[in-house]
Amino acid sequence: MDSISTSSATAVPHASETDGAVVEAHIPQSMKRSVLSWLRVRRTAQGYVLDWIPFLLSGSWLAALILGGYAVVFIVALLRFPLVGPVATVDEQLNYYQIARNFLQYGFMNSGFLHDLSTSSNPAHHPYIYSHMPPGPEIFVALLMKIVGEHWGVIRLVLVAVFFVGMVYFLRFVQLVLREHGLTGAGYVLLFLSPLTVLHAVDHPAYSPFPLFLFFPLVALMRYYATGRTIHYWLALTVVLVASVYAVTLNFILFCVAWVLVWFFGLLRLRFRHVAAMISVGVLGIALHLLQGMWFLGPSVFLEELRITLSNRILGFPSADEVMAFYRAHDIVLHGTHVFDPARNLTAINHSLRFPARVVFVLLGLAVLAWVIARIGRFDRSSHTVVVPVDDVSAPFRTSVGLLAKLFAWAVLSIVIPVALFPAYTGDYGLQGLGEFLLAPLAVVVLAYAVREFFKEGCALWSVSAPGELCVRGLALFLMVAMLLGAFMILARAQQVGIKATTHSHFAANPNGDLVQIERLLKGRVVMTNVYPTTASFFTQEAAFGGCEMAAFGSDGKVDPSRCHAAFIKGYGRGVSVNPTHAVLFRSLFTGFTQCQKDCLKRLEARLNRHHDKMIETKLLTIYALKEN
Repeated sequence: MDSISTSSATAVPHASETDGAVVEAHIPQSMKRSVLSWLRVRRTAQGYVLDWIPFLLSGSWLAALILGGYAVVFIVALLRFPLVGPVATVDEQLNYYQIARNFLQYGFMNSGFLHDLSTSSNPAHHPYIYSHMPPGPEIFVALLMKIVGEHWGVIRLVLVAVFFVGMVYFLRFVQLVLREHGLTGAGYVLLFLSPLTVLHAVDHPAYSPFPLFLFFPLVALMRYYATGRTIHYWLALTVVLVASVYAVTLNFILFCVAWVLVWFFGLLRLRFRHVAAMISVGVLGIALHLLQGMWFLGPSVFLEELRITLSNRILGFPSADEVMAFYRAHDIVLHGTHVFDPARNLTAINHSLRFPARVVFVLLGLAVLAWVIARIGRFDRSSHTVVVPVDDVSAPFRTSVGLLAKLFAWAVLSIVIPVALFPAYTGDYGLQGLGEFLLAPLAVVVLAYAVREFFKEGCALWSVSAPGELCVRGLALFLMVAMLLGAFMILARAQQVGIKATTHSHFAANPNGDLVQIERLLKGRVVMTNVYPTTASFFTQEAAFGGCEMAAFGSDGKVDPSRCHAAFIKGYGRGVSVNPTHAVLFRSLFTGFTQCQKDCLKRLEARLNRHHDKMIETKLLTIYALKEN
């Protein structure tokens, strides 16, 4: 029987143990480069370089995780209740939506592009003007509504996208400042933003562009200097102009102060003429808004309204009651309940200067500076002074101290100057936590400098031969590292509390979900409410009275809507009469002019229970059918 043989054409060759190309991979080179880049591995002529330590120190990985976490939390809450988030300032957010709705229904020119806060279904009751702030957010929301309709979840997603783009430029700004001074760790700056600040601003029509407006122009200028492409310069000026007609006035003043101080303190290498151009463009935007008000209201009414507004927001007078007749005679929204109180203003400044673990990281910064001075300084026994020599050894220390001092002055002055300009107003509102975006870079510089000095001292100890010196310096380093770890534990604890509270509110049932009961029961009805009228009338889509408290609901059961603080109805009290049929009593969502709280609110609720029919009661609100007078 013939033996089985293998032809040379089909035989499988023997594998050579020394032939490394036997198994050929078919992975595209672009994919290999992408994977290696993701793993932070670079191929060079000398071999593969692992960039793991620089990557960890940069903190970009942590920034991605934190922003991703915020995105997940937001999406979960959005799916549960698309209208507003659980930590939103509901009356503010509904005002933006309502004004945008009016823009689309009645046209932008019906109110001269100013805010129309009337909710009446009668066109004759429009517009009822609010002119104190630029109309940018409402115009932006109106344009989005023109595209997607009243799909509030989609609109909020667009606002979130704007916020996250701004966060990219915030991180880039911090990176540029650190790099200018030989430090790294920009990604860790997000550790010093409280979850409540982020999740409150993330979809707020006025606050979501805050990081973009503040930091984009600075980053764009630096990009212009690096590339020479003028497009970046013009983009910076364009964003400044948009911010001037979009941002809350207090915030835009903060932007201008911050931009000037970045140049003044040399945090970035800006050129004076470019900063001056930014401020000039900003002033132009403010002037355009003022001219807008003058054109629509007329010079005499505009100037008187401006005088009252500035006086009330700075000094707290005239009071709302003193000028109510003027505002109602000209169909302008009245707030005017601000009161000048130095104690309240100092409290507002203190709140605006807060960030997570503030005291601990301030103390850590001071301790690290004292420790470094003890290492590099010389004690003069004759004069009992410490001398820090001006040499190469002390150069990084002097640079870092200068950066800390400049960042501290930049953040504090940028926050305090706008707040101090309108003390009565900021006593009520402050900066809504947005000051953290200026204070967080200061905290991350403390962190970056501390870590750098710990590594430097740890490496230096290897060359110390004297046991006594080694013991002393080693013990000092151990104590400083322990202090840093303790600061991190306190920061983690503070953030854990904030994350737990905000996550619980976003994953649980939205406490504002009860608002839909107003639309279900009262659509088309005229209502009275103890809070801002739009909080109820956005859902009723009809005229409403707000700030209705004890004076509006008599002890005998009679109702007098003229005693309410706000009636956004054009011509009301001058031949126009509107009769409410229902009342909505809120136990939260209080606004500045809601004076009846706590015990007063209990008495008001008891009075309504006694004289009017309760239709529905929830944890958030109670709806009453008013008995005829």
